[in-house]
Amino acid sequence: AVGTVVTSVRAVDVDEPGTPNSQVVYTLTGDTEMFAINETSGDIYVSSDLYYENATFHTVYLTASDMGNPVLSSSPSLRLDFTVQDINDNRPVFENDAPQNISMRE
Repeated sequence: AVGTVVTSVRAVDVDEPGTPNSQVVYTLTGDTEMFAINETSGDIYVSSDLYYENATFHTVYLTASDMGNPVLSSSPSLRLDFTVQDINDNRPVFENDAPQNISMRE
């Protein structure tokens, strides 16, 4: 469901605590129409409805950056692969739903 946190990540920067050099923020690239990240907490959540029938696999890349000057970032980015599991969310439908006239012998 949209808004569901699917995982949480954490990176640390060992520069002087409490300074911009040690403050970490997160960004996602890749399949970002389906997933988003809280840039300060590292919570990754569903940002759009997921449909197994449309796509079963999604990949995003996570980068952690500090707030220093110059900004330093994790390298390489962390790859996250998400697999969508199918649920029973579709009811059966008749292929031809027009009325059928059937005749038969006794």
